[in-house]
Amino acid sequence: MRPAALILLAIPGPVLADAPVGADVPSLGELGLGMLAVIGLIFALAWVMKRVQSLTPGARTGLKVVSVLPVGTRERIVVVSAGEEQIMVAVAPSGMRTLHVLKEPLPTDEATAPTASFADRLKAAMGERAS
Repeated sequence: MRPAALILLAIPGPVLADAPVGADVPSLGELGLGMLAVIGLIFALAWVMKRVQSLTPGARTGLKVVSVLPVGTRERIVVVSAGEEQIMVAVAPSGMRTLHVLKEPLPTDEATAPTASFADRLKAAMGERAS
């Protein structure tokens, strides 16, 4: 035998027979826990972002939507209250446009606003439909 052949025989090679089958593959339980952790992290970050956005200085600017009138599938007319003024705005996918600044503000008191909850309205509508 040549000396180089002896050296190659002396170097141990990888022993595949001793390794358990699937030793490097994580179990399904570990994969499931990892996925749940990632999904939980996504929901936690969404919650944090929602809280942080409500703390920004522009969140409470005094603007309030008084009334909305849909005039198409994606178009609507909105009356916005900005301080003491009310502005009528057209909202469309192409953008927003001021239509009119109201001289007399629309009534915004809670007496004219509907007080029934959605569940009450649904029950009333279902009752009318049944009869």
